[in-house]
Amino acid sequence: MARINGYGAMESEGERIKELENELERERMRLAACGTAALGYFKGCKDEYKSASLDDVLRLQEQLRESERKRKSHEAEIKAQAFEEAVRDPEIIERMAAFAHSQWSGWMKYLFSKCSERNGEVLIPEWAVKRWGRQADTPYEDLPAEEKASDRDEARGFLRALRAKARGESA
Repeated sequence: MARINGYGAMESEGERIKELENELERERMRLAACGTAALGYFKGCKDEYKSASLDDVLRLQEQLRESERKRKSHEAEIKAQAFEEAVRDPEIIERMAAFAHSQWSGWMKYLFSKCSERNGEVLIPEWAVKRWGRQADTPYEDLPAEEKASDRDEARGFLRALRAKARGESA
């Protein structure tokens, strides 16, 4: 979100966070220079340092936390909006469907290459039935590392297809 600064110009939340960080650091330095960070006691401090107090530092820290929270919330809203637009985009849906079909047909070709044919029927070998059955029955989080890696490769393929669409590239 943007706001109007003291000079009448728009500034971003990121600029506001940087400004608050700088102000907070100045106040911390003033307190440190007087050796009063915990007490807020200014005896012996030069007048230019007397504006600092523990309350000032705490107030600035809270403003900084609030600005950071707003920035993160705004970023999350932007990402969510972009995602919602993407899932309604017919071109993205078609690209994802084509990719899903490509993955499925690749799997079927692999499956058939491991099978034997007898009397017009395709027989899946026992080792494959056991392995693929176990994989199908296992939640992702419980898969062995190498099987998770294979699934991540599939996910990366989907993401590449999305990125290509975003860049206007062909599949």
